[in-house]
Amino acid sequence: MNLNGRDTIILDLRKMQSGDYAESFKIADLFTDSGTLGYLYTKANGDQSFPADANMFHTGKVFLIIGKNPTPFAEIIAMALKGKPNIKILSPNTDSTGAFIAKSFPLPGGHELRLTAGFIKNPEGKPLYENPIVPDVMIPDSLPSKPPLDKPDPADAAQRMLKEMLNM
Repeated sequence: MNLNGRDTIILDLRKMQSGDYAESFKIADLFTDSGTLGYLYTKANGDQSFPADANMFHTGKVFLIIGKNPTPFAEIIAMALKGKPNIKILSPNTDSTGAFIAKSFPLPGGHELRLTAGFIKNPEGKPLYENPIVPDVMIPDSLPSKPPLDKPDPADAAQRMLKEMLNM
């Protein structure tokens, strides 16, 4: 929980493959202190809101990188942080996954029937599948072969752009 005086954090979520909807909202909550982050709507329970609490882990700049086809968990974090004054989202135009909740039922022949049981809504209460993330900074779609380390990887377009933006 110590950032050693860092004033900027880069969250590269292009390889975020698994997660949990509620946990994704909790991750976003680390970087904001007010407002509603979004909603989890289910047919059985209606809207469950995820308000930000007053405690912030980091108050400095945050750069969030997502890809063209983000996982629902990365998309929720980006959606919840979109528009916050210290957050910049770097991405190509995204194809929204919509973050659907489904119930699966096995069928004969190895098939499966999936029925939608709920979905994620943005802070304004609109379904995420109708409102894809609009980036603050457009980048080409790429997936780096290795994660960012202590310096930007010159082979990764997003890391190169961040290096320029941060005057490194």
